[in-house]
Amino acid sequence: MTNPAQLKMIHTLRRQVEGMDDDAYRGLLQTKYRVVSSKDLTDDQAKTLIDDLKRRGGRSAAQTATGKYAPILKALWLTGWNLGIVWSKDDTALMKFVERQTKISHTRFLTDPDAAKRAIEALKKWLARDGGVVWPSGGLDGVEIKKEVIRAIGTKMIAVGAFQPYMRDGIFRFSDFENYGYGNQRDRLPASFFRYELADYDRLAALMGARLRATLAKQAAAKRDV
Repeated sequence: MTNPAQLKMIHTLRRQVEGMDDDAYRGLLQTKYRVVSSKDLTDDQAKTLIDDLKRRGGRSAAQTATGKYAPILKALWLTGWNLGIVWSKDDTALMKFVERQTKISHTRFLTDPDAAKRAIEALKKWLARDGGVVWPSGGLDGVEIKKEVIRAIGTKMIAVGAFQPYMRDGIFRFSDFENYGYGNQRDRLPASFFRYELADYDRLAALMGARLRATLAKQAAAKRDV
């Protein structure tokens, strides 16, 4: 089990890693170490995690997605993370994907609109094919796209047993997810979607994505143990 000195070091280091919010940290524990809490790490796992966080904390400009098209690419990548099909939230993973599509090594060099469109459309097609997202016409911004992402995450959660809809018929309904907040009062969301702001949809997607990834990680671990 992780000792107190290791726990203190882990939590100090993870705060120094860009993009390592609570959601990303839990995802790292679940997917790489197959634990829910850092307290459950073995001594060797704790040492490995500490070394990993030290490396991530030294992030350079070359490891950070920047440039004109970085925000939309990062938003799509985050959608894949919440759908459980992207297994690294790190910018370097996104940039490797972009490089495969465009032959451009860093998003800051992605200035050609046609090249950017290839990367964006490739991501959208992947999210549609493996994540079940049905992209609304009219672009990627606004409430409709955020609701569609939540619908896709919710449908996948039901399919893998991460959530049981009220009607128990396997069909996603937004009414099942009103006042969805997991865990504690801090995670509470408005009681009705009519009261949601754009940031509330993003927070709901993150909460749902964390539950989905945890379920997928447990199922993967169970298969390996068979």
